[in-house]
Amino acid sequence: MARASLLAVVSRFSSVFISLLTGIIVARTLGAGGKGALAYLTTATNFAARLTSLGLEASFTRFHRVKGVPADVAAGSVVWTVMVLGSLGAALLNLAVWLLPVLAAAVPPVLVHAYFWAMPPVMFLFVFGVVMYGMNAEGTFGAVDVGMRALMLGVTVAVVGTQWNTLVTVGVLQLAAQVAAAAIGYHYLRRTVGGPLRWRADTVRAMIGDSGGVYAYNTIRYALGYGSMLLAAQLLSVRDAGIFSVAIMLGEGVTLLAGSINLAFYPAVSVAGQPAAYARRVAGMVMLLCAGFGLVILVIGSWIVPRLYGNAFAPAVPLFAATLPGVVLLGGEQVFASFFVAAGFVRPATISVAIGAALLPILSVWLAGAHGIYGLAVACSLAHGITAVLAFAGFWRHSGRFTTRLA
Repeated sequence: MARASLLAVVSRFSSVFISLLTGIIVARTLGAGGKGALAYLTTATNFAARLTSLGLEASFTRFHRVKGVPADVAAGSVVWTVMVLGSLGAALLNLAVWLLPVLAAAVPPVLVHAYFWAMPPVMFLFVFGVVMYGMNAEGTFGAVDVGMRALMLGVTVAVVGTQWNTLVTVGVLQLAAQVAAAAIGYHYLRRTVGGPLRWRADTVRAMIGDSGGVYAYNTIRYALGYGSMLLAAQLLSVRDAGIFSVAIMLGEGVTLLAGSINLAFYPAVSVAGQPAAYARRVAGMVMLLCAGFGLVILVIGSWIVPRLYGNAFAPAVPLFAATLPGVVLLGGEQVFASFFVAAGFVRPATISVAIGAALLPILSVWLAGAHGIYGLAVACSLAHGITAVLAFAGFWRHSGRFTTRLA
């Protein structure tokens, strides 16, 4: 667990650091509106990727490592299916934006359509990490991920100070970097499985049947975690979305820690002698670490954010402070959710995030309407906190049935 956590933390922090530099350059050159537009599009496409994947990526490890499906078949069934679904999703999203232009939230239409038509490679990158982790090739995934983000940084820097330093150009170049990373990732995936990726209909059907609960949880949780980004653009403005995106980025620094530990927790709790007690200990440790790390980010951020991003982004720090309680509580929720996933009993975790995700837009419309962007931050924290409390209650209610090793 320690080795896997360390590797995940190193690769993720490297990716986040490079993305941070890219975001700073975008903010400095394109302003809060430009940063907000790119953050809005990225969030929308990532949510669409989760929605149209049908959760197939969540079944890869189980089918390959437990059920013995060959890696080329398991990986091929996931990759080819989600890329086709991504293409269909892209068509539907482009149609939706054409019918309802307000969905573009003042973003240039050409860039909106470019992002949505790039869904197939985005879908590949979405499942690539899960598949590579499932084959103990997390180092290869980490290298491709860091390389992609470095390329995105490079193309962004290349246009600074030129006539091409526009929102559309930067967005398209960053998309091109993702397409290149998807091609490289596909090459390494083929090398890892030892040949071409093979698609099998029966495997896909079995995976869809197996992943329903986890798919629902992951999709709804993403909406809970990042729906506020979309709401900021729709309820307020892309400029507010740009400022709010920095607050979310600071929160991601906290959730990154919890998520990295959680990657190793999932397989470890499956073979723990007393899984419920183990989950409680890890959840407590994660929340303490998140709280401590969050306070450090808050202190440093109050000084460094205005200097790096510009004074226009100074409100991001108090916004992060308002969201921090919910972020810390969601760190513990992640652990308990993984406990139920490992036990094959996802319903309590799904119910808690569904309630939180339903409350998020309701609270946001109410509080953002009355208090603007700060009201949105409070609404986000309240929705996250309520979700976590419900998850804790579900754990205490159901964990007693799991007194022996889950495996």
